[in-house]
Formats: sequence, structure tokens, C-alpha cells
Amino acid sequence: MKVAFGRGALIRSALIVTGATSVSYITGLAISMLVARGLGPADYGRYSYVVWLSGILVVCCTNGLTTTGIKFIAECLGRDDDEGARRVYGLLRRYFVVSLVAVALGFMLVARFVLPDGWEGGVVLLIVVVLAGSLPKALYLLHSSMAKGYGNFSIEANTTNILGVAGLLATIGLVATRQPLDAYLFLFVLLSMGHAVLTLGFIHRAGIGPSPGAIEPVIAARLHRHLAWTVVLVLLATVSNRSIETFLLNRTAGAEAVGFFIIAATLVRGGADLLANGLSAVLIPAMAHSYGRDGESGIGVILSGAVRYFLFLGLLLAGVGVACADLAIGLMYGPKFQPVIPVFRAMVMVAGLVLMEGAFNALLATTDRQRLRVLLTLVAVAVTAALAFALVPRHGLAGAVATHVIARVVMFVAIMFTATRIVRLNLPWAGFARLLGCAAIAAAAAALAWWAAGAGVARDVAATLVYAVALVACSFLLKAWSAQDLEMLSRLATRYPAIGRIASMLSGIGAR
Repeated sequence: MKVAFGRGALIRSALIVTGATSVSYITGLAISMLVARGLGPADYGRYSYVVWLSGILVVCCTNGLTTTGIKFIAECLGRDDDEGARRVYGLLRRYFVVSLVAVALGFMLVARFVLPDGWEGGVVLLIVVVLAGSLPKALYLLHSSMAKGYGNFSIEANTTNILGVAGLLATIGLVATRQPLDAYLFLFVLLSMGHAVLTLGFIHRAGIGPSPGAIEPVIAARLHRHLAWTVVLVLLATVSNRSIETFLLNRTAGAEAVGFFIIAATLVRGGADLLANGLSAVLIPAMAHSYGRDGESGIGVILSGAVRYFLFLGLLLAGVGVACADLAIGLMYGPKFQPVIPVFRAMVMVAGLVLMEGAFNALLATTDRQRLRVLLTLVAVAVTAALAFALVPRHGLAGAVATHVIARVVMFVAIMFTATRIVRLNLPWAGFARLLGCAAIAAAAAALAWWAAGAGVARDVAATLVYAVALVACSFLLKAWSAQDLEMLSRLATRYPAIGRIASMLSGIGAR
């Protein structure tokens, strides 16, 4: 099948993913808001805890299979080895079936120890809901990831768009008819099953499929080594990614605290995905394709640009999130969820500042340094566990937030300096300084607008808009972008005329 990994194709793929993420984020945010208002803090905490458990199982089922598949399929295609790519797909699909069975059996054994606070449905109901909500979603994630290795990002985009809209309409119906918690959980299961059905249909239509043959011994050895370390890495990352805090909150602080914590985390993750998912999604296959063709020499160029883009998007996320927190959470969730505001502000600030972590992870994964990533993640798990057990039982929600913030910063610093030293990459520090200067100017302008606008909605809207506009404008006025950056943006003119006109207008003042 035809595979495109040129610069124009990557830009189009990034835009496809960004567009799909926008739809997914908007519908997911609306669903979260409606469910929270329909159930109230306590039942919403139980609902979100069940959804979180299902997400943990999805990660355990797919473990390192998705990342390994993207990398090695793209590598094979970089060498024009289509049959090799199909055999990689087939091998990972067989491993996936084994993983599904093992995870399902494992959860049945531990389910009674992870019941949500105040859960009245019994262990059997929890097992049914969590497994039915996670196993089909894992199947969707596996196959859509294999498609990404082929440069096909539309399968994931179409699936999430269709089911996002369907889920939103169904949730409106549940809220309008004042349905109980069980109805929302049933809808969650139906949507998960829909992900599997649609993805299998799209995969078949795209002509992407596995082959049962054996892969080359040299490739097999690299793949198994990469997969083994990635499995360990993914499971460790799952433990370090708010899982310990969420579990302890459920045991010590109750369902409402769980709900507040998960709402803030969901908003932050959605905002980060909305801004950066297009770039993140194409980074590993682009690096792997370049690695398969040119080795490590071609990766540095990709990474140097990516880290600057990630930093800009992270600064945008942090500033806008802090400025609009009061307004957004008040309008979406109402006065009962006011404790979410300080939690969200702390999380969105740290998420923006460490958004570049995704680029360094992609670098280490692409260059087969999974063992190093595992060691770094072990540090993060140790820090998270120590802080969580010390702070969450004593300080509840505030302790969970402190644990999350400190652990994220420690992990980011460790991976940034380790990755750059191992790969001998010189980061674009001058570009970083320009972008941070832009953020400081934008923050000052936003603070002035906040002070001048008075109280109420106008204040938050003014501060948010001023920050976003000032950050973008300053990035061009202070020449934070290279001529190559603007040239790449201008390439969109043929397919997206509006973006092209903006790029042409700014290229005269923003290039250096």
C-alpha cells in the first residue's frame, strides 16, 4: 500500500490528528461536564474511578505493543519492506491476544481490593463493567496504532470523531431523563465496544493487514528487546502517572476527592492533547522512518524543531489554563466543583512546562534506548510512591497534587538531561530563551488586562485572550522561529489557504 512520510504528508497527518483531537476533546469535555452535573460529586467520583480503572487495564493490555508496532512497521516501510511490516503486525497481534487473557484473569483476582469508595454494585458488576469497557478499547488502540506505522492517521481520527459525537448525544439524553450511575456506566461500555467495531471496519477498508510469517532474525531480536523494555516502561509509567495518588485518594479521602482530582487531570490531559497530539502522533513514526533510512543522523534535525514546538505549545497551555480556570470550571461544573480550580491550575502549569518530555521519549524509543527509559521511569515511580504515601493520607487532595507536580518535574529534568547527553544533542537554548521571554511578556500583558477589566467573566476572558494573542505575536516579533519553520508552515497554503495566508503575512517579520 502507498505510504507517505514526506514533510507535507507529516503536516497533513498532524493536522488530521489535531482536528480529531479537537473533536474528541470538545465532546469528551462536554460529556465529563454533563455526567458531573447529572450525578453530583460523589457518584461522579465513583464513575470516574471506574473509567480510570478501565484505562489502566487498556494500558496493561496494549503495554508496549503499540509503540513497538509503530516503530518497527515504519522502519520496515522505510526500507521498502512491506511484507516485513505485515509480519511485524501479525506477531504483535498474537502477543496482544495473550495479553488480553492475562489482564482479564488478573483483574478478576484483584477486583475486590480496588472497589470504588461507596460502591454498592458488588464485585461482579465492577468486573463486568471494567472488562467490557477496557478490552474492546484496547483492541481499537492496538489496530489504530499499527495503522499509524503505515502513516494512516485517519482510522483513529474517524473512530474518535464518530463515537465522540454519539457519546455526547447519548449523555445529553441520560442527563435529561435523570438516569442513575448504572446508566452512565452502561453507555461507557457501549462506546468502548463501538471503538473496536469501527476500527476493525476501517482497517479492513484501508487494506492494512497482518501476515502470519516469521520476521527476519535480526529484526526479531531488536523487536523483542525493544518490546520487553517497552512493556516494563509502560507499566511503570502507568503506576507513576497519577495512579498511586488516585488509588490512595479513593482509600483515604473518599469518592469526591477522587472526582476532583480526575476532573483536573482530565482537563489538563485534554488540553495538552488538543494542542500537541498532532505533533506527538507523527513524531515516532517520522523518527522511525528516518532512522530506518538514515540512522541517527536524521533524527537530530527532527528533534531540534520538535522541542521548540512543544515548548511553545506548553507555554500556551500553561498560560491559558491558569487564566481561564475560574471561568471554565465554574461554567462547566458549577459551584459544587470549586475545589477543582486550584488543582487544575497546579496541574496545567506543570503540564505546560514539561510538555517537551514527549519529544525526548520519542527520541529514546526510536533509537532503541528503552532500557534507559525504564531506569528513568523507575526513578519517577520511586519518587511518586514515596511522596504519595507520605502526603496523600495526611493531606488528601492537596497531598495528591503536590505529589503529582514534584514527580513530573523530577522526571522531566532527568529525561531531558539524560537524553541530550546520551545522544549528544545540543538543544536550541537560544530558541528556548526567546520563547520564555515571549511567555513572560504575554503573562505581564494578561495580568494588566485582568486588573483593568474588573471583576466577573470579562476579567477572565480578557486575560485569556490577551495572553494567547500576545504569546503568538511576540514569538514572531522576537524572531523565535527560523526561516525553515515558516517555510514549512507556508507549505500548507495549497491545502489550507487560510493558514497559508497567515504564514505569508508573518514570514516577513518572524524569520531569523
